[in-house]
Amino acid sequence: MKTIRKFILAALLGTVAVNSTAQTINNCPNLDFSYGNTYKWQCYSGSCLNGNYWVQPDTQIRGRIDIMNVNLFPIQNLFDANCRNIKTVPNGHIFSCRIGNSNIGAEVDAIEYTLTVDSSISLLVLNFAWVMQYAAGHDSTEQARFTMKITDSVGNPLNLPCSNIVFMADTNLPNLACKGSLVASDWKTAGFNLESFMGQTIKIYFETRDCSHGCHFGYAYIVGECRPVRIGLQYCAWQTTARLGAPEGFTLYEWTRSSDLLWRDNNRQINPQQILNGEIFTVRLTSELGCISTFSVVIDKTSINDFFMFGVKNVNGHVDFQTLGYQNWYDTCSRTVTFVDLSQVYNGKKKSILWEIPELKGVSGRDSVWTYTFPDPDTPTTYLVRLIVSTENGCTDTSNAANHYITIYPSSKTIYYSATICQGSAFSDAHFSNLKQTGIYYDTLQNIYGCDSVICLNLTVTPAPFSYYSASICQGDTYTDALFTDLTQPGVYFDTLQTAGGCDSLILFTLMLNGLPAKPVITNNRNELTSSGAYTYQWYFNDTLVLGANKQTYICTQNGIYFVEITNEYGCKAKSDTINITDVGINEWTIENGQLKIYPNPTNGQLTTLINREQLTINNIEIFDVAGRKVETLRATSLQNNTITIDISHLANGTYFLKINNQIIKIIKN
Repeated sequence: MKTIRKFILAALLGTVAVNSTAQTINNCPNLDFSYGNTYKWQCYSGSCLNGNYWVQPDTQIRGRIDIMNVNLFPIQNLFDANCRNIKTVPNGHIFSCRIGNSNIGAEVDAIEYTLTVDSSISLLVLNFAWVMQYAAGHDSTEQARFTMKITDSVGNPLNLPCSNIVFMADTNLPNLACKGSLVASDWKTAGFNLESFMGQTIKIYFETRDCSHGCHFGYAYIVGECRPVRIGLQYCAWQTTARLGAPEGFTLYEWTRSSDLLWRDNNRQINPQQILNGEIFTVRLTSELGCISTFSVVIDKTSINDFFMFGVKNVNGHVDFQTLGYQNWYDTCSRTVTFVDLSQVYNGKKKSILWEIPELKGVSGRDSVWTYTFPDPDTPTTYLVRLIVSTENGCTDTSNAANHYITIYPSSKTIYYSATICQGSAFSDAHFSNLKQTGIYYDTLQNIYGCDSVICLNLTVTPAPFSYYSASICQGDTYTDALFTDLTQPGVYFDTLQTAGGCDSLILFTLMLNGLPAKPVITNNRNELTSSGAYTYQWYFNDTLVLGANKQTYICTQNGIYFVEITNEYGCKAKSDTINITDVGINEWTIENGQLKIYPNPTNGQLTTLINREQLTINNIEIFDVAGRKVETLRATSLQNNTITIDISHLANGTYFLKINNQIIKIIKN
């Protein structure tokens, strides 16, 4: 059996080019499982128990068809669980698909991809690795196996060498990654030239089987990609040598050239000297599988014709990117310029372009139509604009880049400013005159380069401020504040002030006059003074305000002159006539012809009241402090020997007034 190594290119190839640098290009959707699922793939499941083989279409069965993703794996899962020398995903890929598992049971699992061949997918690259248990007592047909085949749309084999490969568990296979009761093959790559099948639909089929006795497992990992097929050739117009590259993975490379039949080279990449334009280089590739592939390429220099325009405006004055009659043009009063790539590549394909403005570090563009707004200069400034074109085979016209010089003029500007005037005034300056209404006003000026500058004025007309307030005074009073003084009559008064902005402010003030309350009248009932009705009250003793004496009734605590001052609801005041009190304070007090006597006075807590019950009845007993505030209402203790005992021991020491049957008695607690 012929040996198999890292790369198998299975096809007889004509004159094609293989781009050895495009290893990550994949024009077949999800052939590389990059969608993270089996989209575009048909799954199969079946059995091979006791040689009875069958397989049928099925949905993806988790655990039998699984997607490997290196971004989701913990590091220990990057390698196969049974053979740690094999990665679950090959280098250069993120995804792969595992077909089968390490369970036994004569299971068959398969997966199939269908594609229609065109020039963008004429090179098919398939990668695979497999792991199988070897059964020493089984013959080869009973062993676990891995199959890879390529067929037409109805399953017929293609006339394509090495398109039907079967690996059976065998310890004699070369270059095994694991060997013994478990055999495993590390990742290998098979390449197929599909150019002779253009327009045809083909199927790519992978299958794993356990041993037919159901006691040994087999599984594999696969991933694929497809792209155009061509030899890598770099021979730029300004170069004297060419660089050619053949695909990787072959055991033997044999280069020849048409201009020298004796010339040979056995490297994968070559740099032949004394190249003749039009000569043919051919490489013969041999893999360990024995498949031979031949590639040829005609040498032709890649040249780049750099050309671009800016504006772009045709002779009719219209911006036009397609028709003839271009002329470079841009608005000198605008800093925005559009550049159009019109360069051409001969014997090659344009890969990318780069716009550069060397004077502006970091400014560049890569679109074929690039629009850039230049900085606004203070004076006319000239910039170099450069177009650099690169081709897919690595040619770049750095030394022959297309250049244009563009002069940028100071652009038109819009100047904004604002102003405020008082109502009734008019605004005028160098640009506007006699403006009286709030609004935005424009004027246009032209600079020395012919570019317009717009003057924008935001004018605000401030209305005359107006404020109003009011106050009231009592009849006979005078009103004064910061604006008005010595007002005694009700009415509406006006004043004018100037605001911080210089505008007049009108002040309107209303003064109201409130009437005085009627003069209060005091009634004296045994030193309990009562005022006629009012809104508030304040009692005075010897022309001194008595604190807390603000009720309608006041109990006199000392002999002297008393009066009351009242207010109405407007706060206007009136005073009563004075009243002279002369009979406040005795040590023992006898009232109503000896009907009631109180002693001792002063007392330390107990007062005795002697009563002639046949002549006097006690209605109530109340105690007041010196401010006339009622301290409490008392109940007398039980009557014994015509006396009532009153306990005031809980009161603080001081002077109090005892009110019995509307009679006021001064008592002292010490």
